[in-house]
Amino acid sequence: MSKQKTILVVAIVLLAAAQVGAQESPKAAGPLARVQVLEGVWQGDGEGFGQTSKVTHEWKKVLDGKFMRLKTRSVTEGADGAASVHEDVGYVSWSEGESTLRFRQFLSEGFVNTFRLEQVESPALGFNFEPESTEGIANLVARMTLRFDPSGGYEMILELGAKGKPLKACQTMKLKKVK
Repeated sequence: MSKQKTILVVAIVLLAAAQVGAQESPKAAGPLARVQVLEGVWQGDGEGFGQTSKVTHEWKKVLDGKFMRLKTRSVTEGADGAASVHEDVGYVSWSEGESTLRFRQFLSEGFVNTFRLEQVESPALGFNFEPESTEGIANLVARMTLRFDPSGGYEMILELGAKGKPLKACQTMKLKKVK
């Protein structure tokens, strides 16, 4: 086989392999691809409940990439100088039967929020974590809204309220990616 034919065959094989890889990559990314932009460590400030806090969010794919975990740590210094720590851990998962992403948040205060994840008009803008249920506190509903800002960070707003009533914003966190 001539050198030109060998180069042509290699080029065709590489092109075919690249096309197969391109066709498989969206499938390989899976249903968590929409939230993959969150992966990493984010730090910033929180304000709410009449106090300010230092907040860390760590988003990470876990369990063979089938779930996205969020670990939150928020430290608030009280008027007396004593630190108060809030922690929670949440998991984004894919519900195949309903074709939806869910986020289940387990809070150190002893309750669990379940949200349905909805993307806003453009994935680049952020996400709405729409309330589904709260376990552990009767009649409570929580909603989280996450919006990316032009500087590469995000703002997360927590709203709370009674079922069937308008929700009220009670906490805002502004975070930047640090790793």
